[in-house]
Amino acid sequence: MEIVNYLEALGLTIPEAQIYLELLKIGESRTGKLCNNLDIPNSHVYRQLDSLIKKGLVTYKIANNVKIFSANSPESLSLLYQKKRDELKSQEKILEKAMSTLRESPKTKETIADYKYFEGVNGIKAMWLEINDLLIPKSEAFYYAGIVESWKALEPFYLEHHKIKSKKRVMLNMILPKDARSAGEVRKKLGYFNYRLLDIKNEGEFGVYENFIVIQNTSKKEKIPRAFLIKDQIFIVTFREIFNRMWEMSKK
Repeated sequence: MEIVNYLEALGLTIPEAQIYLELLKIGESRTGKLCNNLDIPNSHVYRQLDSLIKKGLVTYKIANNVKIFSANSPESLSLLYQKKRDELKSQEKILEKAMSTLRESPKTKETIADYKYFEGVNGIKAMWLEINDLLIPKSEAFYYAGIVESWKALEPFYLEHHKIKSKKRVMLNMILPKDARSAGEVRKKLGYFNYRLLDIKNEGEFGVYENFIVIQNTSKKEKIPRAFLIKDQIFIVTFREIFNRMWEMSKK
């Protein structure tokens, strides 16, 4: 990644980044020299310099009624980071207020059965964030995993979910593929977790919770990962029975 790209990531435009770097290299300069060195029209370079001055990266002095520009030290780039951080904090407050308001919104009457369909990696993550809220403290859950390759890429995200699950003291019983003992031990250290191993070949997986079930396929073989979050007591009982039978076949 070139330095211009780093500066662009911090919030500069490419022309701004080029002018700032050029000033760092040559020191004090009039606009004419910058235009020649960077092949930028005079009218355009003034706009970029004004922007850089407002961002605290460039300063100028006047000699013989002519502005002479110079770059501030690279430490001034921290101002860009500070601005981004302040913007993120502001957005975080707006997000928290929006979520709080939406939680308080009146809910429509629930149907006997309900389900949601989630698509794509971000959709899968959104589903698990919703699951974090749906978890009933001190309840018990059961999960039948797919082969390691089907969920390995999302492992860091899932471990964050397990931390939240443990804080709510939700006991999770999980059937993992026989080559995933290490993943089981990592989760066991997080608490409220028990697992067994089985010779699993399937890529899809399912989880049974007290008030919903989840069915998903995040395999790399699939162009679009997808999942269902289902609230239906008939399916909850059915999949719990399937899990129990698979649990009896699995090994500690």
